[in-house]
Amino acid sequence: TYLRTLGVDPAWQGRGLGSRLVQWVVQAAPPWYPLYLETAKEQNLAFYARHGFACVGEFGCLGVRVWRMLRPAR
Repeated sequence: TYLRTLGVDPAWQGRGLGSRLVQWVVQAAPPWYPLYLETAKEQNLAFYARHGFACVGEFGCLGVRVWRMLRPAR
């Protein structure tokens, strides 16, 4: 399952809303499917790691560094 877009308005960041959104996706996804996402913000790596995602690679796209992250099936 691919987690396509996740964002919280900067005025509302730091209140746990992003964590709740990720937890909702994890709970809603079929347990036998891994979850996959890509992020172009290095500061997001620790956030997603706290939710069970691990960096499995990176690539460049139009000069932007992008990290690939995977959360194993439950």
